[in-house]
Amino acid sequence: MNCPSCGYDNAEDALSCNLCQLVLRKEKAAAPPPMPAPAPASAAPASADGRLPGEPARMDNAQAFADILLLALKQGTAERFDEAERLMARVFLEGDPLLARDLLGAAGDAWHKATRLERAAEALLMVKAAAAATVTGDFDKAATLAMGASPLVKETTAEAFRLQLLLLGVRGAAKRGGRKAAKTAPAGGEPAKLDSFEAWRDLLELATQTALSGDLAGCARLASRFFRELNLTDCENLMLSVGESWLKTAGLPPDAEAAARASVKAAAAAAGREDFAGAHAALVPALQLLPKDRVGPGMRVAVLALGLKAMMGAAAPAPVPSILPDAAPPPGAANKPRF
Repeated sequence: MNCPSCGYDNAEDALSCNLCQLVLRKEKAAAPPPMPAPAPASAAPASADGRLPGEPARMDNAQAFADILLLALKQGTAERFDEAERLMARVFLEGDPLLARDLLGAAGDAWHKATRLERAAEALLMVKAAAAATVTGDFDKAATLAMGASPLVKETTAEAFRLQLLLLGVRGAAKRGGRKAAKTAPAGGEPAKLDSFEAWRDLLELATQTALSGDLAGCARLASRFFRELNLTDCENLMLSVGESWLKTAGLPPDAEAAARASVKAAAAAAGREDFAGAHAALVPALQLLPKDRVGPGMRVAVLALGLKAMMGAAAPAPVPSILPDAAPPPGAANKPRF
């Protein structure tokens, strides 16, 4: 092979000129070894009752929501979308309706903040409307809105993926028949007696739904039953439990959280002395820290405030026995109902 620079006659397989060192051809790199085929994704082993490892048995607190969302993200990443749908449907079928709504709304806000898609505002409106419909149990409407929003959330970001999983959960909840009636309104309507934790929960849920419908007078009447019919110890512990449930998910700054907790404790102590006006006044600092739209577990704090206001000036309730063990204040949160 003649060198084009100096004319030296090199061997045919020479890579460079032996005289002037001009590169005549580049050596071909060795082909990389073939990549092994990825192992097929297999479903994680389920427990005897069909739950996946790490899946919460009950959706009764904020940690269960966080655990099931993380598990659904893992299932979705592995393209096990049927399992992801089942997990996310549990959020709306079994979880706190207001907390589930807030979770979907917050996911929509996070995606909207990060996206630059042209129709993002339209999609966010549908997400918010779907979230609101889940609270009232109208899952057919919620699923229709979710199906309208889903094609508009077409990015591959983490925010979009999380929102898509929640929208998938809304559709899954609709396919499974929507929330049980007892979650939106007690099966027997308003409880006749407040003689069990279940009756407390049902009345509080009914009062909350009544407030969401705009009937504040009806909500105040329902919530005032706690202070008219419960033992004073139970009144105090109910307020502490509702306040703590709110503070666990409120995400307040440390100083604000401490102020809110002190406000709730002072209000609960005043209610335990039948000082309902003092209890309402003590609760005002906590009420000022609630979201402006009063959504989420904090809504129940506002509901109890309406009940306290209705009791101001009312006749003192007749003494009733406590449903707590030994009619004594519980030593810790273990004996308190969770709301």
